Amino acid sequence: MNDEEKQEVFRGHFEECLEHFGMSFNSRIPKGTRRATQVKKPIADFCGVTIHSVTRWLHNTGMFPIGEELIKLMCFLDMNGYRIIELERMPKVRRNFAELVGYGLLSGEQATILLGYASSSQLYEILRGDWNASEEKGQKMWNEWKRRKEELEKRKSGYKILQKGEG
Repeated sequence: MNDEEKQEVFRGHFEECLEHFGMSFNSRIPKGTRRATQVKKPIADFCGVTIHSVTRWLHNTGMFPIGEELIKLMCFLDMNGYRIIELERMPKVRRNFAELVGYGLLSGEQATILLGYASSSQLYEILRGDWNASEEKGQKMWNEWKRRKEELEKRKSGYKILQKGEG
């Protein structure tokens, strides 16, 4: 299934999408129930965080993820029909590379080292579009995505199967 075939649930900036997802989630699954914990577990596993972190995100506490967790949550929401403006506007090379991190094919640390940044915060500033990557780093992003493209597609379709099976 390509991006054009995905069902759009909501379109907005990241914080708006997360708020919509949280309100929808919380209206269907009562807070503090065993079912809430069970349904949050795949989100926590996907993002590499605790269920407590997911709870904070979904209850609009104003505490948003940053760095690798942010990229992962954006990918999770995108996979579930949210059109996040920040992702939609991201140049294709950066978006493809960000998805390698978002779907767990590269850790933020591995991506930072691969591109030769001194810190992961520099990587996330580039991925957010605060700065432009050099042509050399852009080429490295493209090459890494090309090398892992099939693996990324398999990972995406594997998660879609899980999502459909949970509905």
